[in-house]
Amino acid sequence: METKKVLRNILAPALLVIGLLFIVFGGKDIYHAIFSKGPKSNDKAVQEALLQSKELKEYEEPRTGARFLYPKNWSAKPIQNGTSFSTLDDAINVRASVDDFSGDKEEITPERYRDLTRTQLKDLEKEANITYTPKDEGTTTVANLPAYEWTYSLQVKDVRIGGSQVWFMKDKKVFVMTYTAPEQLFDLFYPLYQQMVSSLK
Repeated sequence: METKKVLRNILAPALLVIGLLFIVFGGKDIYHAIFSKGPKSNDKAVQEALLQSKELKEYEEPRTGARFLYPKNWSAKPIQNGTSFSTLDDAINVRASVDDFSGDKEEITPERYRDLTRTQLKDLEKEANITYTPKDEGTTTVANLPAYEWTYSLQVKDVRIGGSQVWFMKDKKVFVMTYTAPEQLFDLFYPLYQQMVSSLK
């Protein structure tokens, strides 16, 4: 039942691969990045996007009250269970989402949510021609709350995507922030994602 709760937002899209990616890898906004290799790090558009991302704006998530800063020039679009922030035609994407476990009797912890997500990842690799490679992971603190984070890479045919995800619990709700980018741009925009995470309060 818990696994279905984690997956409930990813079953609606028609394409299985996009459905399975909806929570773990940033949602349908990553479609552009998955099926095209994206711009190169030295492209003029990439450099301009970086320069224009310095000015920040505050966002407040209505269900948890969590607030954080994001680049003012990024597109902010509502998605199921959250908001998607992106630039470069969605190739660079940060998704802030919330999973509500208030109806569960069992306590939800960062580690329990990790285990549920791992089950989802196994389904992903079984059902789609996708290779998921975990990198670093471990406990951390976000907004003065216990949290969990990991980084990973994702390969779909010859396209490689880098990703990082962090989540914490508040009032039996799981706040999840997911960053995804084409592998060649991941390190370039990662500091902006870190800035968003560190500003959470």
